[in-house]
Amino acid sequence: MQTLHPNSTKLYCFYDFAVCPASYDFFAFLYAAEICRIRRNLKSIEIILIKGPVQNFRGDSMRTKEINDTFLLNVIIPGLSILPSIESYLWVSRESLNISDINKMNIYPRGYQLGKPTAEYTLKELTAAKIRGDKPGFFRAPAFARKLVQDFIKNEIGMGTFITLTTREEDRSDHNTRRINTDMWVGIFKKLKDKGITPIIVRDTAKTFNKPIFEDIIEVSAASIHLPFRLALYEKALCNFTRNNGTANLKFFSKSVVRYFAEFSEAKNFLSKKWWEGNYGMTLGSQLPMTTTTSEIIWGPENSNYILETIKKLSSSNLSTESIHGFNSTENLQASLNTSIRLFIANASFGLLEEDAMLLESIVKWGASDLKDTLLTWQKEGVIP
Repeated sequence: MQTLHPNSTKLYCFYDFAVCPASYDFFAFLYAAEICRIRRNLKSIEIILIKGPVQNFRGDSMRTKEINDTFLLNVIIPGLSILPSIESYLWVSRESLNISDINKMNIYPRGYQLGKPTAEYTLKELTAAKIRGDKPGFFRAPAFARKLVQDFIKNEIGMGTFITLTTREEDRSDHNTRRINTDMWVGIFKKLKDKGITPIIVRDTAKTFNKPIFEDIIEVSAASIHLPFRLALYEKALCNFTRNNGTANLKFFSKSVVRYFAEFSEAKNFLSKKWWEGNYGMTLGSQLPMTTTTSEIIWGPENSNYILETIKKLSSSNLSTESIHGFNSTENLQASLNTSIRLFIANASFGLLEEDAMLLESIVKWGASDLKDTLLTWQKEGVIP
């Protein structure tokens, strides 16, 4: 049995495939873990990937073992290189691990136990971080990937500006709320090329070597199959456009410039209004928690005039990469407060930390003035310790 020996300067982060998917949700988990590390003033992160019960994963009707294995080896493990604070990682079975000596201050997610795994990849922690006023951290492509992208730009684009469009081609009955408007983009690309701006396509990994979607438009195969290269490309682009797509996590949680077209869809739970409000604290028109103003969610389908005007503005402006989006409405704030309160209650069951007091104080400050009496009542009733 392998025992994790406690290191008081390290955050041990458990991504447990018994309850977590092999998907780009991993990077939401990773970003939230980094913000937790910064908040707790710890020096580094160790990632522990725990094998799940169904062929090492959780058992998911949307993903075969081959898809899960490919995602682990081609996305998740290479993706660890984009967070500089990660010192090491493990890929282990729960039966071979002992974590009993680790202090709860050094464990993420809160209250994680091998026998009762906890999942946190749905942005609840990021919603609470926004309410609390935590400092952000950022993904960054490693140096070798940035060098590869510099060579690509020099040889394929030259000195001109470029934008990226990340496509989604898998069909999971989402009523086309995640697919690009191909015909519209043909017209946009023509206008961009006339202005000396190079459009670049980053395709779904599974479609990398299929027939090109557009004529005479560069498709960067390396970005589709090499995650550090993908992020390095996004970092250099004038703007990165996408619809609802998991790869957007790389852009949102880095210093890349992104415009993300989103629409609710009740056809899928994770695209529904209820899901976004309950997990992300988001309502129509609001922005992803703990993202900077270099990123923006555009609510509705792609709009040619908006896209062209955005590119024009970005070509002559310098964006702040540190300023975090605020709340765009009272509904957005209230949804975020509700999500944070539910997270506070869940976390309190594992024992209170200083960050819980900070969160509670911030919740009251943001307007939940009657919360104190409610919490005292919950405490008397044993809902929280």
